[in-house]
Amino acid sequence: MRNSRFIFNKTESEGFTFVEIAMVLCIIALLTAVAVPVWSSWGPNMRLKGAARDIYANFQKAKLEALKRSADVGIVFNTVSFPATGGSYTLFLDDGAGTIANAGNSMLDIGETVLSTVSMPNDCSLVSADFMGNPRTGYNSQGFPAGVRVGNVTLQNSRSRWYQVSLANSGYARLTMSSDGITYH
Repeated sequence: MRNSRFIFNKTESEGFTFVEIAMVLCIIALLTAVAVPVWSSWGPNMRLKGAARDIYANFQKAKLEALKRSADVGIVFNTVSFPATGGSYTLFLDDGAGTIANAGNSMLDIGETVLSTVSMPNDCSLVSADFMGNPRTGYNSQGFPAGVRVGNVTLQNSRSRWYQVSLANSGYARLTMSSDGITYH
């Protein structure tokens, strides 16, 4: 005797029904609607964090160049007022380039070698650079801040996030973050 449980009906079509496909599409649409706002907020914060890390890395680069060349390396910052975005900074060999009197003044003088110039990415604002009252600093040939110009650089974006790169007397740069612009950790 044959068991009817093992007989398959070959007349039914194989595949998915319209209702099954519609349900899967609804689930995908729902997940996308929830995920897109989260992903879109990550972009500006990641760009800001990347810009802050670049400044930190360029402080290290300036220090290493000063030690390698046995000469001063300066960094000049161009800030903007928030909510404007932008700003930039330039690393240069502060050797006077023919005008010895201007060597080591932490100012980019005519003829000095520019090592790199960096502009802020979209939705990032370089809002302050204060090194003992100046928007410039650098390293001397021993790897210490030139002219004892210690202080910090602050970046901000429209998502209420701030990063600060601080330069200490020892020449050590430190990167910190804040969600209120006052308390950094």
